[in-house]
Amino acid sequence: MNIDAASAQLRDFLIDMPEASVGAQVQFLADRGYSKIECIGALQRVYRLNLGEAKKSVHLSPAFEYRRASDDAFHDELISILERGEPMTLRPRAVAIILNDSAEVLLMLRRKQGRAYATLPGGGIEPGETPAQACVREVLEEVNLTVTVGPELLVLENIGNLEHYFRAHVQSGEMRLGDGPEAIRSSDENWYSPQWVPLTDLESVNLVPERARDLVREVAGTAAPQHD
Repeated sequence: MNIDAASAQLRDFLIDMPEASVGAQVQFLADRGYSKIECIGALQRVYRLNLGEAKKSVHLSPAFEYRRASDDAFHDELISILERGEPMTLRPRAVAIILNDSAEVLLMLRRKQGRAYATLPGGGIEPGETPAQACVREVLEEVNLTVTVGPELLVLENIGNLEHYFRAHVQSGEMRLGDGPEAIRSSDENWYSPQWVPLTDLESVNLVPERARDLVREVAGTAAPQHD
């Protein structure tokens, strides 16, 4: 077995796709030829799991939400997912670029398993939704704002997942963490904080994926700072 290599590839995957569900993580490894046991071993290692010991909350997928669980429960849940043969492909995502009159962009600042990063508001497209409809819904759920969206700006392939980017315009609402799944999952170990970030500070924000930073600048009509 090659659990070391599987763990290393999974960590790299999570750098670019930190919101990926456990199913998507398993699918990523399976697509690279790892066995079921290697997938389980990699997940246990990356999440620092030891079977039989109670650990911190583990995000299995949006459907399971966060919960305090034993490692045995995590193992059993993962085995159940694999044996049921549930679809484990990544859902296409809809993403919003929201700017204000103060030359700021709305970002979701995140801290997950000790790693700090930021994302643009957005999330998975539900069955029957258009990308534009999903964008409006996700913004309301994540940051409590009602928006309208313009034409699609870009469809970006990010590690095999399609992301639909829109310029969104605020119509109403008070910006805060919304009442969607993010509010339920938020904890000291898994922290969500929507904030307006000055465009001049984009270089200092770990915005993922990296292409999003350039796209925000293109939409805002600003250039990257030049360094001597």
